[in-house]
Amino acid sequence: MQNGIIYDWLSFTIKLHSLSDVIKLLKLDDYKLETIYGFNGYKKREYVNGISIHHEHTKNNDIWVELSGKGCRFYEVFCGPIDELVKKLVIMIDTDLVNITRLDIAYDIFDNIADMDYIYNDTVREYWTSKFRTWQAITGSDGKSVYFGDCKSDLRLRIYDKQKESKTDYKWLRLELQFRNEKASSYIMDPRQNGIKFVSVLQDYITYRSYCKDSNKRRWSVRKYWKKITEEAEHIRLYTDTSKVKCYEEVWINTKKLYSSSIRTIIEVEGSIDRLIEEAKKEKQLPEKYRIIINDVKEMLK
Repeated sequence: MQNGIIYDWLSFTIKLHSLSDVIKLLKLDDYKLETIYGFNGYKKREYVNGISIHHEHTKNNDIWVELSGKGCRFYEVFCGPIDELVKKLVIMIDTDLVNITRLDIAYDIFDNIADMDYIYNDTVREYWTSKFRTWQAITGSDGKSVYFGDCKSDLRLRIYDKQKESKTDYKWLRLELQFRNEKASSYIMDPRQNGIKFVSVLQDYITYRSYCKDSNKRRWSVRKYWKKITEEAEHIRLYTDTSKVKCYEEVWINTKKLYSSSIRTIIEVEGSIDRLIEEAKKEKQLPEKYRIIINDVKEMLK
C-alpha cells in the first residue's frame, strides 16, 4: 500500500440551487437515491453509500451536503476525484453560495516511518509542544488513539491505529485533521498542494519532541519519527487509486450493453427484477475473477 493524503469527510451548505442541481453537481444523476429522514431542521435527506443531501429546511432554502469517509471513497471510485468537486466549490465560496461546514483530511501511513505505540507513549508523557489546549490518549478495543483539540473546535487532530479499527491484516496508521467552518473554508481556499497545506497545519499546531532536561520544551529536538512524517507528507499529493475498480466498471458496462433489453422486458412483465435477483443470489460459487473484483471494490470503499 502507498502512503497517501485523502479527503475523509466533506460537508457544505449551498444556496440558490435546486435539489436536482445539487445531484447533478455531485454527478449522482445515474444513481438511485433513497429518501430518508432528515435532521438539524431538514425534513428530508437523499442518501446513497455515505453521501447525504439534506433538503427542505424549516427556515431556509439551503441544501446541506455530507460526504462521510465512506461517501468520499464511493465518490472517488464512481464519480471522480473529490478535488474536482472542491475546485467547483471554491468558485462558489467566492460568491457566497457555498459554506464549508466540515472538512477531514487524512494522512494514511502504511510503512514503518511511525509507530502508534511510540506516539501514544510520547503523548501520555507530554513529550510535545502544541497550540491545542486539550488532549486525550485512549486505549480500547479498536487500539490506541490520541486527540488534540476539542470535538467542537474548528480544528482537531486525531492520530489512531486504523489497522485495528478496520481489522485489516496490514499496518495502517492514520493522522487526521478535522476542520470546521472558517478553518475548513480557509484550508480549501489555500492554493498550495495538499501535502504542503497538511504539513503546514501540523507544524503550526503540534511537534513531538525527544525528552531532555531543558525546562523549555521548545528547545527539545524534534522526534525522528515526527520529522519523517512531516517531511514525507509535504511531498505527497492527494491519492486516489481506482485501477482495481476498472474491472468492476467493465462488468457494469458489459451487463448494461448485453442485457439491458432483457432486464427491461422482465421489468415490463413482472414490475421488478426481484425474482431475477433472488435467482442470481442462488449462484453457489462465483468464478475467481469475480470474487477478486468484489473484494477489491469493498477494500476501496473502507
